Amino acid sequence: MRLRGALLPPLGMAGMIVIALPLTLAGATAQWITPVIVAVGLAGLTLLPGRLNRNGLRFRLDGFAPAAAVLVFAAYAAPFVATGQTTLGGYVRLDDTASWLAITDWVAHHGVHLGGLPPSTYSLTLKYYLGSDYPVGGLVPLMLGDRLFSTDLAWLYQPYLAFVAAMLALTLYVIAERAIPNRPVRLLAAVVASQPALLFGYVLWGGFKEPATAAMLALVGALVVPTLDRAASLRCSLPAAVAAAAVIGVASVGGAVWLVPMLAAILIVGRRRWARPLVIVSGLALILSIPSLTRASFLDSAAGATLHSGDRIGNLIRPLSVLQVIGVWPVGDFRLRPDLLTQTHVILAVVGVAAVGGLIATWRRGDPALAIYGVPVLVGTILVVVIENAWVGAKALAIASPVPLLAAFAGAGVLLRMARRTETIALLAVIAGGVMWSNVLAYGNVALAPHNRFEELRSIGQLIAGQGPTLMTEYEPFGVRWFLREADSEGASELRYRQVPLRNGQLLQKGQTADIDAFKLQAVLVYRTLVLRRSPLAGRPPSPYRLIYTGRYYEVWQRPVNPPVVRAQLLTPSCSEILRLHGQLAASVAPAAIVANPDGTFTVDRGGRYGVWLQGSFGGLVTVYIDGRRVASARGETSQNTPFLLLANRLLRPGVHTVLVRVGGADLHPGSTTATTVQSVVLALAHPRPPLIYTDAAHAGQLCGRNLEWVDELG
Repeated sequence: MRLRGALLPPLGMAGMIVIALPLTLAGATAQWITPVIVAVGLAGLTLLPGRLNRNGLRFRLDGFAPAAAVLVFAAYAAPFVATGQTTLGGYVRLDDTASWLAITDWVAHHGVHLGGLPPSTYSLTLKYYLGSDYPVGGLVPLMLGDRLFSTDLAWLYQPYLAFVAAMLALTLYVIAERAIPNRPVRLLAAVVASQPALLFGYVLWGGFKEPATAAMLALVGALVVPTLDRAASLRCSLPAAVAAAAVIGVASVGGAVWLVPMLAAILIVGRRRWARPLVIVSGLALILSIPSLTRASFLDSAAGATLHSGDRIGNLIRPLSVLQVIGVWPVGDFRLRPDLLTQTHVILAVVGVAAVGGLIATWRRGDPALAIYGVPVLVGTILVVVIENAWVGAKALAIASPVPLLAAFAGAGVLLRMARRTETIALLAVIAGGVMWSNVLAYGNVALAPHNRFEELRSIGQLIAGQGPTLMTEYEPFGVRWFLREADSEGASELRYRQVPLRNGQLLQKGQTADIDAFKLQAVLVYRTLVLRRSPLAGRPPSPYRLIYTGRYYEVWQRPVNPPVVRAQLLTPSCSEILRLHGQLAASVAPAAIVANPDGTFTVDRGGRYGVWLQGSFGGLVTVYIDGRRVASARGETSQNTPFLLLANRLLRPGVHTVLVRVGGADLHPGSTTATTVQSVVLALAHPRPPLIYTDAAHAGQLCGRNLEWVDELG
């Protein structure tokens, strides 16, 4: 069988998925996922040299194909590599990546079944997804990375997505072989068609199913015609069947919405000699999909039901325009409308006409590969957009978006055959320029996870492993679902087994954050360890807790396994309330700080060294000046809310001072145009937190007249 060498890596990825999914069905076999796949890979490498010289496999070295893969990998990696640090995309816009990390880690070690996990947000996350038969095929190669590399799985995630996009590029390069014989133009076509604006935006969001499904569908399209042209045999049918089974492994039974129209397209073509090979490929693909089909209840589960419920838009702002499937959408956030909408529509019209012309021309020239791949994918996407809600429809549009761009380049190939060089160059410039324009804007608006803060959370997770249960009062899904998972962490506004009510009896809604003093005392004392965001205005945890760690971003407090009894706690108590208490007392002095507007003045009564804290969330450059002098600059400090960040310590004299916060504009750094929120600048004396004051009811009067945060009545 004639199998292009460029298809070996994406076909290998499909093989990984198909081999691994049966092993995930049990904990005992899940441990063998990595050894089995590595063994199969090594076996393939040992067999490859002998196969290269035989007619059974024609491997033709074409340097343009790997060049396409490298360029696409670089394009998808650029927003992260340019930071100089390991990081993640889609932070504060979509928290699902934290769940994907948890699923990948668990399945790689224990398979898809749960058991033996203590109550935590991590275990609830796994129960929500794996208990709903969530498809994990698209995470299989990442599982191998988790087992083979020592770095944290979080820092492998974006490189993996760039790898998947590179596999898509290799496949598109092969599909366009006959439509675009000119290899440099085909290289450009594969590179550009692999990064349509919508798919690029989903990858910057951290989506893995969209690029993985797009890559596997393209692989089916690249393999199906060569397979059907061969005499019917299991060996010749295996590659296409593996690719089709990988689609089901990544997208569950929902992948049939594209595979069935592809099957119908083949039947419509009606070549008689294709009948038997088609039956063999379909039957073999069905057999290989059995592990996925045994967990096909996802769409009827609690998690899957949210995908097709009503007019759900998920994290979208509004339903996406169907025009975004064409691959050009010049705006930083794909959920928004472009500012230059007229110019955008002109580019979309040019690309759309070229795509239709390319599909028709390739079909007429007897090259059905592009049509058999592209038309069914577009038809399946239309069905999804019409039937399902906006959230699912947007995913389908992203999966199909490489098709119009590749077809448009095929249209340019027609012009090139006609020796219309000027028109060809103009069309190529419009297509490539539109995609590049869109993705440069997305590069500037990417929401990057804060590397340093996540590294601190990772260190904290190692410090307190096995010392839970642990509570985070800040909404940080990557903390409770991933970095602190071994400390049985729960978020006050996240998935949780235990209710953590506020003092008014209400619960925090998802995404909300509250100070530790805002929660009911007994609800807090359930947790042995507290991981709290540092703040100059933050309250101190109840008296049984002792500070065991202080970092730039977080404090960790821990109580004894058998803590002393706290009968009551009074917040900011009056003297009369203090005098009515009994027994032993513990009191905390309230923090003192100066709060200033980002562009205003403040008065210092007591000179000394002050910590300069900025309350806000920002991706681009932010600089703070006091009395006209630069204090500090920072960038890439995005957060789910607007917490405080310690920028620097400065010596301040008594008197009136000015403060100015200057927000930088767009620059070459990724994320420089993300939304910036700066609420205030706070200055607090840079000294350790005052110790607790212990006394008894007989001497409670000494607490009167002091600025107290709270008083505990101890049992």
